[in-house]
Amino acid sequence: MRNLKFENGEYYHIYNHAIEGRDLVLDRHDANRWVMDLVEFNKVESIGSLREAMRPSRHKPHTYIPSHLVTGVAETERLVDIICRCLNPNHFHLVLSQRVEGGISAFMHKLGMGYSHYYNTRYQRKGRLYQDTFKATFVTDNDYLLYLSVYTNLNDKVHQLPVRVSKELVRSSWGEYTERAEGPCDPSVILKQFRSVNEYKRFAAKSLQEMLEAKKEQKELRHIMFEFD
Repeated sequence: MRNLKFENGEYYHIYNHAIEGRDLVLDRHDANRWVMDLVEFNKVESIGSLREAMRPSRHKPHTYIPSHLVTGVAETERLVDIICRCLNPNHFHLVLSQRVEGGISAFMHKLGMGYSHYYNTRYQRKGRLYQDTFKATFVTDNDYLLYLSVYTNLNDKVHQLPVRVSKELVRSSWGEYTERAEGPCDPSVILKQFRSVNEYKRFAAKSLQEMLEAKKEQKELRHIMFEFD
């Protein structure tokens, strides 16, 4: 990542793991908090506290995500465009496009520091939460971008996580792509290349099968120049 210069308007695959084999999220509250952080830290100006916004409702403890945070902030205020995302229990993937100079680095710094502070406070620990500085790969062409969108949106399926774990702890943008669910991502750059959502679903199903076969054979993914992470 240190040798990679982020350019405005280009696409980058960003990912990182928790240290010490620990999990980044232990329950729904953690998972929802991480999604909220994607929105609240994606601002050019400094942010305030999420304490009040994150306060769970009496009827739905630890699951409430205010819609004004999920749907994001005005285009002109954002550091990055989030094309797709997936939070797994112990690591995450993002596909980002930078909107302002230094946007990706600033966003990832805010996200890393902010969520780590929340996590350490909640679980009464100190020190780093992530393995290292986030990793980043430049998306070299459109085929790579399309394939990467599937890898990210369905990353829990790539890793064949149990359904229960996916439901409780995984937070991906698959629903934003296929069900028009509210969220922090902008699927339009991907979906506009398909005649319909169903066509994208078929492409995703075929691509996922290729990924699972490649993983079984311990091969590197087609188009994606890193091993299964």
